[in-house]
Amino acid sequence: MPSVAQKAGDIVDHVGHRIHHAAKSVEAQIGATTNQLLPPRRREEMIEQSRDYANRNPKTAAFLTTQAAFTGIPLVLFVAFVAATLLVSLATCLFLGLLVSLSVTFFVVGFSLLFVVPTVFIASCSATFIFIWGLAGFVILGKFNERGASAKPSTRFGGAVKNGNATGTGGTYADDPTSSGDGGPVNRVHGTVEWERKWADGVKPDSVALETDNAYQVLKAETPVPSVSFA
Repeated sequence: MPSVAQKAGDIVDHVGHRIHHAAKSVEAQIGATTNQLLPPRRREEMIEQSRDYANRNPKTAAFLTTQAAFTGIPLVLFVAFVAATLLVSLATCLFLGLLVSLSVTFFVVGFSLLFVVPTVFIASCSATFIFIWGLAGFVILGKFNERGASAKPSTRFGGAVKNGNATGTGGTYADDPTSSGDGGPVNRVHGTVEWERKWADGVKPDSVALETDNAYQVLKAETPVPSVSFA
């Protein structure tokens, strides 16, 4: 029980010291403000002028002093009330404004998270799927390339093409000044076809010049007809 009373006394003393310190601070602030508005020299001059006026007009001075004594205290209290009301209103507005702003912010952020979290999750899953798909495709293509490298050049898909002819399909025609046609290289003049394979096999057709425009006669003269015996 004595400990509780001692604690209560300590609290009262602490509160009293705080109030006394606050009163001293307010008094010092009022004194500093008064000195800024009315310097001490100016106040002494005003007091001397009031004394001179009271000596010249004692009745008027007594009336003004009585009015100030009775009406000054209510006016001072009214001004203090106005100032306190203004300060409390400003503090309340700031507190309520801060509270409302925080509440609205939390509500809006929480509502937006309902859309942001699924969107980010879906985007992350999509990115992971695309990465895995690309990696799998890269590995599969690498396996196909390794198999193609170990295969023969003639059976390899997409073999190298040199001078317009696929490798592994016969000899190249790099040194032959001819153009490519149906079935192999042909002469620059699109006319009689002479195949390089006939040259390679040692078969050279003899040129036959006939003064005729009949294509059948030309083919007949160039193509030997085998003899048939009926023995």
